[in-house]
Amino acid sequence: MSDRLQFAGKIVLGVVLMGAAYCAGCGRVDAWPGWCFSGFFLMMLTASDLVLVRVAPDLVVERVSWPADAMRWDKQIVSWLAIAPIVTCLVAGLDARRNGVPVVNSRVLIGYGVAVVAASLIHTAMAVNRFYAPTVRIQVEREHKLVDAGPYRLVRHPGNLGNILLNLATPLMLASRWAWVPVALSALLTIIRTMLEDHMLSVQLTGYQAFSQQTRSRLLPGVW
Repeated sequence: MSDRLQFAGKIVLGVVLMGAAYCAGCGRVDAWPGWCFSGFFLMMLTASDLVLVRVAPDLVVERVSWPADAMRWDKQIVSWLAIAPIVTCLVAGLDARRNGVPVVNSRVLIGYGVAVVAASLIHTAMAVNRFYAPTVRIQVEREHKLVDAGPYRLVRHPGNLGNILLNLATPLMLASRWAWVPVALSALLTIIRTMLEDHMLSVQLTGYQAFSQQTRSRLLPGVW
């Protein structure tokens, strides 16, 4: 089985588990929040696959297996971030079981609007950065070089910013207050990951220290 086919299988399995987790939590199979949320992720991850194959097809293999030189701390963080949407759907489903399946309202629409912006930011970062890997490492075998184009002119980690925005949109998309609990953990871990990644790159990637003087903000322009 090819790496891309395995990656596609992981995408389908992941989004099915999201919808199933919500249904398991709320005790219904016809609840719209879980299936709409998983449908959005299916479209977003499919778009990511298309961008990845166009920009850096040799990185597809890292979507299905850990590279040997991936940072140990990043493996632990990424492992949680990979299952976090499923856990969040389960929590939101339990919320719906207790309080009823919510109706679509303006906050849900705002959530999906923010999620579209977040996905666009992530895909733009992927499109200009052929070293956009799922785990933090210096890609020596690919002659890793600094990327300072596109959204990297605004913040040093636009992909992580997009993921945080997606996290913040999730409770709105699922119309669940309880969903803020796993989402808050994911956002915190992404911030910690940004700090660790930024330090590693400043030490190991040629030109990164000069880049950090040019693009001063890690995640939020003018803030941090």
